Amino acid sequence: MYKYFYVYLLYFIMDLEKNIYTKEQVNNHIDNHNIAVDWYKKMISQCIDWRYLPEDNEAVSIPWADTGELQVMMVTLKQLLKDRELSIEDVEILEKILIDVVGGVDNLRFHTDDHNHHNWWIWCWHLRLWNEFPHEYNLLKSEMEMVNSFMKKSISQWAKNVILTWHHGEKAVFIVDSASHAICSQDKDGNQVFIYHKTFAEQRNWIIANEMKQKVPELISNNEITENIITDRLNAIMENHLSKTSWKLAKWLPIYKVIINNEGKDIQYLWLVE
Repeated sequence: MYKYFYVYLLYFIMDLEKNIYTKEQVNNHIDNHNIAVDWYKKMISQCIDWRYLPEDNEAVSIPWADTGELQVMMVTLKQLLKDRELSIEDVEILEKILIDVVGGVDNLRFHTDDHNHHNWWIWCWHLRLWNEFPHEYNLLKSEMEMVNSFMKKSISQWAKNVILTWHHGEKAVFIVDSASHAICSQDKDGNQVFIYHKTFAEQRNWIIANEMKQKVPELISNNEITENIITDRLNAIMENHLSKTSWKLAKWLPIYKVIINNEGKDIQYLWLVE
C-alpha cells in the first residue's frame, strides 16, 4: 500500500517539476516577450489569465480586467463610507469614472471562457466566485448584480469581451514592476504564465483615486480622505482580491518579481504558492 503511495508521490513531484518554470526559463520568457508600452496603452487592461493570444494582450494585467477594477472601486468606496450599502447612483458614478479613465466604453476590457456558454457574459473564475460568495469579497448580492449589469451593458455598447479557450496551464506567476514594459502571458512555444502588472495597476489606480475624490459626493466633502488614502486602499484591495482567487489557480507555482527599467532587468524568486 505504502509502495503505491510513494510511487504516486514521485510521479506527482516529477510532473510538478516538469510543468513549472525555472529561473532560466523565466529569463528567456522575459527577454523574448516584453513589449515597450506608451502612455495610452497603460490605461487598457486585461486579466492575469495566460490564455490571451498575442493580438489580445494589453498592458495593465490585473485580476479580471475591468470587471475586477470596478469591484475594487466599489469595495474601496464601501470601506471609506464605513461599509454603507452602495446605491445604484454610487455605482453609476464609479462606472463613469472607470470609462473616462480608459478613454471610452470601447476601451473597457472583459473576458469569459469558451466552456461557459450558458452564462457567457459573466463566467470567468473570479466572477464565478464573486457571484457565489460575494460576502467573502465585502459585497452584497445586490451590489454584485450591479457588476454583472455593468459588464453586460458595456459589452452591448462595444466594449471588448475576449473569449478565452482551453484550461489553465500556467508555469509561473510574474509580478511585474516596470513603468515602461509589459510582458506577454505566452511565449512562442505556448508556455504560459500568470501576470500581475503591479506598476501599471498602481498608476491607473492613482488616476482613478483622483477622479473618485473629485466626483464622489461623500469623498468630496470629507477632507480627511485624501487622494493618497484612496489610492492606497485601491491597491490593497486589488492585491487582496488577487490572493483570494488567483492563488487558487496557481497552486504549487513559483512567484517571481520582475523588474524592468533603464538599467536593465532583475528577476527575484519570491515563494511557491501553497
